[in-house]
Amino acid sequence: MKPWTQCIHNSCTSCLGTTLKVNKTFKLQACGTVEYKRGREYLIGLTINGYRTYYHQMRLINRTNVCTPVPGLGKDKSLCFQIYNVRGRRMCTRLLGNALINGKHVNGSIEYGCFRIPCLDQGMSGDNCDVPVDNDEDDAVTEEWREPTDKDGMDNDFVIDE
Repeated sequence: MKPWTQCIHNSCTSCLGTTLKVNKTFKLQACGTVEYKRGREYLIGLTINGYRTYYHQMRLINRTNVCTPVPGLGKDKSLCFQIYNVRGRRMCTRLLGNALINGKHVNGSIEYGCFRIPCLDQGMSGDNCDVPVDNDEDDAVTEEWREPTDKDGMDNDFVIDE
C-alpha cells in the first residue's frame, strides 16, 4: 500500500502499510498524526502495528523527529516519524527507519508527503487558526528519543515488497 495522508478538523494522519525485510520479513503498519492545538503547540502521535508508541504535545520547529523502537523487533531497530519543512500549519512528513543488523547500521526512509492542517475545529477560526512562523528556526531540529544520524533519510537499504 502506498503512503497516504488524510486531514480532518485540526489534524492530519499519514499511514503506510507494507512488508519489510530487515533480517526477517514482517508486516508494517505505521501511522503518524499531527494535531494542531494552539499557538505553536501540536499533539504528535505514532502508531506502529496497532500499538501507540508515542503520544505527546510539543512545539514543532523546522525538523522534528519522533522515534520509537519497533514492537516485536527489539531495541536495536527503530522507526522515526519526521516532520519537516514546518511553516505554520503546512508541513511534510516521512518515516525513517534504522537498524543494527549483523553489526551494520541500516537506514531507510519512506516519504508520506506534504499537507496543510485544516482549521475546522470548534472555536477555531480566523486569527485563532493562524500559527506564527519562525524564520530564525529554519535549521533547528527537535529530536525525541534518539540523536539523528548523518544518514537519516539519505539511504534506503530496507527492502519493501509491494
